Amino acid sequence: MSFPFKDLTFLGDSFRIYGLSVEDRYFQILHDDMEPEFIRFCRSFVRPHYVCLDVGANIGVKALIMAAQARDGRVIAMEPGPSIAPLLELNMQANRSANVTVEKVAIGNRTGASVRFKEESAFGFVSDTGVEVPMTTLPALAEKLDLPRVDFIKMDVEGLEFEILKNSLEFINRNDALVYFEFNTWTQMTNADVHPKEFAKWLLKNFSHVYMVNKPDQDEHLLWRLAEEEWRAILYHNCFHSNFVNDMVVTNAPWRLEPTRDAAVLRPSQKAAPGSEELAERAAGAERDAGGAEIAAARAERDGLRAQIDALQNSTSWRITSGLRSIGRALKPRR
Repeated sequence: MSFPFKDLTFLGDSFRIYGLSVEDRYFQILHDDMEPEFIRFCRSFVRPHYVCLDVGANIGVKALIMAAQARDGRVIAMEPGPSIAPLLELNMQANRSANVTVEKVAIGNRTGASVRFKEESAFGFVSDTGVEVPMTTLPALAEKLDLPRVDFIKMDVEGLEFEILKNSLEFINRNDALVYFEFNTWTQMTNADVHPKEFAKWLLKNFSHVYMVNKPDQDEHLLWRLAEEEWRAILYHNCFHSNFVNDMVVTNAPWRLEPTRDAAVLRPSQKAAPGSEELAERAAGAERDAGGAEIAAARAERDGLRAQIDALQNSTSWRITSGLRSIGRALKPRR
């Protein structure tokens, strides 16, 4: 079977990327230097010798970016989708990325089990329905592959990031790993029944360094550091500025964030932690605006009812029946 392809440029190098079909929505949006924040992050923080895990690799665009940057290291690309995994392998072969190993497996909280996987192009996810795929954990996979260590983890699993991070926390800390993942409130709620507030609070409690990744049009700095109490800033920025999708970075090994190139990391010593006052105030303002709108609507409804009552009392029928109402009140039994 033949697949369509595009010749694209990332990191200054040319890559041939195969997709499912010309109608496939993910294939249609492929373009040169897509994922600019991820490219800048890898250039700045992924060292040539790094061992990297790509959890939810899809057809392999980010795996190729990591493989080019960690040229003396290794990339393990995990993709459970039966339709997508062969394309992931094809793209690694077509671009001669010999340092990439493809694992056709879902990552979760248990090993030796099978789960259902709902395929939706680049947006497939573990579900109650779909095809059956094997599942394992990050520690079990690292042991199976005899990895000496894990330096960097990229994760995009359409809402199941919280479950994997919780289950892998000890593994992440043991390896002093740097984690780059998608925080998508919509997929968290619809695909995994995750409460974004709980997830945001957990991140800030369990990692000493938590960052939101800035888009080029948002801030000149690549990373935006958050203090432990700033879960509201995460949700506010995610919902009101990022269409419910942010990339985030977490680690308990801050030495991993010493940039190799030009990354500008916003540290508390340079500026107050992001969103602590400004975003909280905006969020409070949004709540006040919403409350004011509800009050205004209630008042408008009240005024409308009053107008109806006034119109009724001034009507001819009301005057005609006034005597009958007086008789009715007189005959009404007292309590």
